[in-house]
Amino acid sequence: MVTSSLTIDEIDEAKEREDLKILEAVFFVSGRFLNIQELISLSDLNPIVIKDLIEKLKEKFDSEDSALEIVEKSGLWKMDVKPDYEHLVNKLATGSSEFTKAEQETLAIIAFKQPIKQSVIIKIRGNKAYEHVKKFAGLGLIKKKKQGHTHELSLSDDFYDYFNISESDRENVHGINENIKKEIEAAEQEVAAEEASEEKFASTESVELEEAGEEKSAPTQSVELEEAGEEKSAPTQSVELEEENEVVSEDEPKLEEIVEEAKIESKEDIPTSEAYELKKEEILKD
Repeated sequence: MVTSSLTIDEIDEAKEREDLKILEAVFFVSGRFLNIQELISLSDLNPIVIKDLIEKLKEKFDSEDSALEIVEKSGLWKMDVKPDYEHLVNKLATGSSEFTKAEQETLAIIAFKQPIKQSVIIKIRGNKAYEHVKKFAGLGLIKKKKQGHTHELSLSDDFYDYFNISESDRENVHGINENIKKEIEAAEQEVAAEEASEEKFASTESVELEEAGEEKSAPTQSVELEEAGEEKSAPTQSVELEEENEVVSEDEPKLEEIVEEAKIESKEDIPTSEAYELKKEEILKD
């Protein structure tokens, strides 16, 4: 039974050593901060096992007095060189092999001028810089912040970790070619002029639309006034007709009197209408 138990322990220890080597290789090859999901994907190890192995790797590097260490930051892990040996890394491993010359130049401009508008970068580097910016953002080396129709670009903390730049060196940015400086300034002025032109065009367009709206409302007011005039004329016509009726009504009693007088003065066999006509003729003769 004891032999069997020891054999199982040996198997477990061998498995752990193998897993530790796998995780160490993942950290070594990646050269950047990795989250737990990336570590699972790259190593095919259980997340609980991974966290235990990370602690064992830390102990291993400390006990062996290694120049390496496992750095943890906000749930991310990375194998890195200890601060005492960073000067060697800066001389030998600048990360240039991971980026093309064009990408390095784009990143250098961002690092020198940050924060800088993406539109300015595009003016200087051309449309190919869109892919560069996308790659840097994907690696977490830069931060993008929406600003109008473009983005404001700045370096992230991961940029400094990626290139092993210490806290003290972050403010000491090396000088950049004088021609590039002038090119950046010219691009910034050009972008500023374009943005001002766009704002002016947008403002003009807004005024034109507003004026078009006012012109459209004028005929509407005219129609309303015309309709109001029609409504006003209707009562006026009604009053005029009423006044005419009043005049007619004033004449009616006189005609009735004529008819009555005709009845009295004429014989009974004379029709009322004939009497009315006779009396009317007499009045007209007078």
